[in-house]
Amino acid sequence: MDHCLSVLRAFPPDSALEKDEAYNTAIRSHLEALDGLLSKHMGNLVSHAEAILSALHPTRHTTSCITMIETVIKTDPKSLSSRTELLDKILQCLLLFDKRQVRYVGAAFRAILEHVLLTKTFSPRIAVDTVVTAILRLDPDGKILTSTHCMLANLAYTTGCLEYARPVMEKSILFFPEPNFKPKLLCDKSLPPCAYVTYATGLSSRLTSTNLLEYDLMRAMMYIQQREWAPALDALEQCISHPTDENAVSTIMLQAFYKWTLVSLLLYGRIIGFPGNPLPGAAAAFDSQGDPYITIDTLFAEENANGLKVHRDRHEARFITDSNLRLVDEVIASFQKWQIVGLGNLYYKISISEIRQLTQSAVTGRSLDTEAEVEDLIKTMITSKMLNATLEPSAFGRPAHLAFLPSPAPIPEAEYATQLEAAARSVAKVTADIEETNTALGRNREYLRYLQKEKKRREKEGDGPRDPAVDFETHIEDEDLMLGIGGTSA
Repeated sequence: MDHCLSVLRAFPPDSALEKDEAYNTAIRSHLEALDGLLSKHMGNLVSHAEAILSALHPTRHTTSCITMIETVIKTDPKSLSSRTELLDKILQCLLLFDKRQVRYVGAAFRAILEHVLLTKTFSPRIAVDTVVTAILRLDPDGKILTSTHCMLANLAYTTGCLEYARPVMEKSILFFPEPNFKPKLLCDKSLPPCAYVTYATGLSSRLTSTNLLEYDLMRAMMYIQQREWAPALDALEQCISHPTDENAVSTIMLQAFYKWTLVSLLLYGRIIGFPGNPLPGAAAAFDSQGDPYITIDTLFAEENANGLKVHRDRHEARFITDSNLRLVDEVIASFQKWQIVGLGNLYYKISISEIRQLTQSAVTGRSLDTEAEVEDLIKTMITSKMLNATLEPSAFGRPAHLAFLPSPAPIPEAEYATQLEAAARSVAKVTADIEETNTALGRNREYLRYLQKEKKRREKEGDGPRDPAVDFETHIEDEDLMLGIGGTSA
């Protein structure tokens, strides 16, 4: 056992490895030594894993810890649930791993994450919390979508833990893992995460089109649960505008479209038009399959409260089948609120009694019974900031009324300065993201070949200057998106 521990603790050495080349050579030599150790002593190492891991530090000895844990998972997974001390060591490793060493054991690290997510060894809450921390430790900005993200979202969605996955799922995705790129020196501290979170390092398995669609749909569901309509709409638009064949529309895209129409109505009081430019086949499918949802928008525009009530009841079975009935009811309940908001385009002030006469509830198909109910509804709208107005009670013979305020309201100077600072930071961040994206594109052989071919074609034909990257987007195949060529912005 002493010999095994000496090998496991051999990296990093006591003397500092200041140069990347020396670090790279030493850690690769250590990994070879670990392979040799496992080939000779695997059974002994697995049976004494708790004692061995207790003698290692998850940060200092990351490669050894990950190798040990993955070996136990591969050789004796059934025993894990009863080995409490070992389970604690697994969590410690995922929370405290060294961000430099883990790049060299990417496939083993991912195998541990997948075991935590796909088995019932840990409770869903613990599994989600742990993997969220691990993902953000590996990629603090959360810019890269990996296969682990998709498994995390699926577990969180199916177990009611979406809010705990939010620190990862709310991040804006900028990159997909690159297919073949592997830096010469993985230990280079200047490397951005997109340079080492790749298929080649094993930190992600290959993503499919379905993976992306499911991930964005689950992101939308997370926001819908929190009634955050704007980010929910953005996530749904990612699904609807996903690259597809001329006449191919997946079930997930249709589900996203149904929810998109409802969320659009909740956010704007109307459907705002197709996001992006869906192909004719996709647009036709949305129109035909989504008719019960599009009709809700038509009835909103017609201000037909009773028609909405009848339509909801007539298509209740369909809405239940689509798992959208609760969201439809939310939309139906918002109808009168949007009528009240619309009155602000016609009136500066209006009495509560007039509001009661001019608006109707789509839940009942008629006006509210009392002015008190109207006032209660208006109060909820003001509190939620859906309505920029003040409710003024009756006084001196004047009836209670609603006074609409100028929109948008003037911004205090201090808040305006804060917004300017935030905008400047956003511009700086976007600039850095563009540089990082350009660097990643420069590593993509497909893109470089396209640029060379396009340059030769234009020189031959004498075309004027034009950005070839714009044309390149029209040549990207759906599968290419899974190979690190593009990214989504959430």
